[in-house]
Amino acid sequence: MASARVFRRFEGTISTSGAATADAALTLSSSSREDLWLLHSVYIHPTTVGAPAATYDIRLSEASGWTNGDHEERYANTSNDVADRVQDIFATSIPVKADSSGLIHLRVTFNAGTTHTVTYSVDFEHVTGN
Repeated sequence: MASARVFRRFEGTISTSGAATADAALTLSSSSREDLWLLHSVYIHPTTVGAPAATYDIRLSEASGWTNGDHEERYANTSNDVADRVQDIFATSIPVKADSSGLIHLRVTFNAGTTHTVTYSVDFEHVTGN
């Protein structure tokens, strides 16, 4: 008998002021790096109060405190117009593993502006591990 597929959706909001970065740690599992997950979709809806930024970047990494573009970054969507929502649904899902604390890290960076709030939804499917 086949085991049931496990999907996990993370939804929330993060905020930042000015040209700054907002981070969210998403808990995929309690058992750490043995688990393999597939990233299926990313949805981002930014709103701005005051002077808006021109663009924003979205990144997802397997490690906290990573450098943009390094080997632990699994997803990047850069230079999005601040007036645009992003909805990426992947034809081929992106494999990811959580960090040693069972976390995946979402980062949204604005290039300028006053106050930004980002509503996000990120979907994963568990493939292997505990």
